[in-house]
Amino acid sequence: MAVKNTILVGTVGYGIFRSENDGKDWVKLSVNDGLTFDLRVYYMVSDPVNPQIVFAGTDQGIARTEDGGVRWKILDNALSKYSVWSLAIDPEEPQVMFAGTCPSGLFRSTDGGNTWEQRPVDLATECAIGIPRVTAITIDPNNRNNVWMAIEIDGFRRSLDRGDTWTNLDVPNPDGHDIKFSTGEPRTVLVLANRNLYTSTDDGDTWDHTSVRDSFPYDFCRNMAVQPGHPQVVFMGHGQGSHTGTGMLLRSKDSGVSWEPIPLNPEPNSSMWTIAVHEADPNLMYANSLFGYLYRSDDGGDSWEKCWREFTEVRSLVWIPS
Repeated sequence: MAVKNTILVGTVGYGIFRSENDGKDWVKLSVNDGLTFDLRVYYMVSDPVNPQIVFAGTDQGIARTEDGGVRWKILDNALSKYSVWSLAIDPEEPQVMFAGTCPSGLFRSTDGGNTWEQRPVDLATECAIGIPRVTAITIDPNNRNNVWMAIEIDGFRRSLDRGDTWTNLDVPNPDGHDIKFSTGEPRTVLVLANRNLYTSTDDGDTWDHTSVRDSFPYDFCRNMAVQPGHPQVVFMGHGQGSHTGTGMLLRSKDSGVSWEPIPLNPEPNSSMWTIAVHEADPNLMYANSLFGYLYRSDDGGDSWEKCWREFTEVRSLVWIPS
């Protein structure tokens, strides 16, 4: 019998949907499952050691499940008064976690998310979109003391001491969307800043710039994912705008030097947003458009098939191996 994996889809205003059979059937989680009906979910991440443990960043702080999303608990701690927009878990010591919030703040936990301490970071309180938010946190897979974060719209920061102190990164565009590491040769940091992609092979001392508008079919990019087991292969969600038009996926096989478009059929109803991967199966990938189309690939991203279920606004997506 084929193994059925679990998919979790986090929506903005309709909580979390769960499938335990690769997307064939879906359940909307409710108060009986530990979640409020109208929960706004901005980010989800699974524990790298025990993937049945999943954390969700929401407009009510952090929710946690320890059984693959069947039952949840919204944690009562220092993050409860914040909207949590980003999360990162130490790949070797999962008790250490980072959370980014709106209003913009950076928090660290050393006990698996039970308690949190805000770290001293110089962050703006206002920006062009109103209130800045920490949209991405990434831990360097080669050096866990090296933590990076992106702020929309307040630039990029880096810590060399596991979050104790932070410095500004000299990235020209401050509209921070995402940060990823490609650990192939050469080791590369990729930074998305709205209509711009920046790459660095010297830990951010210098940057190569790619104009999204001039180099790609559309002019908006949001999130990236590095394919497990293939460190030079990077996928990017791309589209005509944050809330308008259509979209596509882009793929780089050389750590961001060059990119190729990947057709999706049917065409997405909005920009492509999140790409979900897991080292348990590098060939199995899911990706969603902002307004709820869900696609699946079983061949490492070469081809994609749209799943039957459609959702409302989706900003977070994970799949969990059974």
